[in-house]
Amino acid sequence: MQCARVFYLLMLCYTQAFTQNFDGLYVGTLFTEKNAVSIRATGSLIAGTIFLNAQERVVFFGNVSKDTISGTMIIDQEGWVFNGSLFEDSLILSLKFNDHVKESKLKRVSPNPSKNPVKFLGKATLDLRLVGEWVLWKMNDKNGSTLPIKGDMEGMSYVIISDGTYFLRFPSLLKIKPNFDFSSLKNSWITNKSRLILVSSSMNSEYDYEIKDNNLILKHETGTSFFRKKGE
Repeated sequence: MQCARVFYLLMLCYTQAFTQNFDGLYVGTLFTEKNAVSIRATGSLIAGTIFLNAQERVVFFGNVSKDTISGTMIIDQEGWVFNGSLFEDSLILSLKFNDHVKESKLKRVSPNPSKNPVKFLGKATLDLRLVGEWVLWKMNDKNGSTLPIKGDMEGMSYVIISDGTYFLRFPSLLKIKPNFDFSSLKNSWITNKSRLILVSSSMNSEYDYEIKDNNLILKHETGTSFFRKKGE
């Protein structure tokens, strides 16, 4: 009985000795060009935060199994299943959502997951050409086919403000609440090269954007939306 107990303790120590320490702050390209990811492990569980472009962040949870981590990250209402392992001082992540697959290598810049990530992130910028009200006039699906604009989407617009905030305007709502103040629902926006990032309390959205002939073109994996600048 004593031998069995000693064997069990030795095996427990062996397992702990060869369990990777994932704690730390990592930086690299993940969902945008420059992200930071903090990970803290407690026993067989991990809790992490993805910092996207200095403003938006996403919390995720998962499991540790010796030398790998796994779990799900909810990004823009999409559940990305991830698996990760350490190679020297880097975290190798594989993420999958439906048929979409991402591979990423993130460098550990600190063993402290509470370290402030701001200096490692890309600088948040505002493309002031976006300032104004943009009214939706056309939508295409990912195959380029035109989609109907109806219901709440009729006349819908983005009102983008130079202070880094924006709000949505839905004319259909004014039929129910004629004096509704849409500006009371302000959220944040930033740009990163050709990417527009809209940050709200309920979800974050990221688009490739282009401004052409007073049209704002937003491209996403699900399709493309076209907006015309109001008054021009």
